[in-house]
Amino acid sequence: MQLGDRLRSIRQSKSVSLKELERRTGVSQTYWSYLECGHRLPGVKMLEKWAGALNVPLYKLFYEEKGNPNLPNLTTDCDTWFELSTLCKQIVDSLGLVGPVLELAANKSEAEQLMYLRAI
Repeated sequence: MQLGDRLRSIRQSKSVSLKELERRTGVSQTYWSYLECGHRLPGVKMLEKWAGALNVPLYKLFYEEKGNPNLPNLTTDCDTWFELSTLCKQIVDSLGLVGPVLELAANKSEAEQLMYLRAI
């Protein structure tokens, strides 16, 4: 499922209109419509606004399974930075975030793309 389709699906499951989403976020319903139709790619701040307005954890925008993902505890399962980095990459992969991360990086500067790629 594409990110825009996922956004629309979650919003509609909460019975929230684009007009109501605009009221809750201060961001125009036209912008949200563009995201849902795949005409724009949101940044992390916009995704945070969207998730906050609908009271949805941010990871739910990318994770379609029922319940919570079975993820390790970053504070107790990692002794070194290398272990933490490896664990973060496993989390990104297990949540199926590689595609969305690459989508977000597509229209960024080279330096920003490198930052996104380091996350995966």
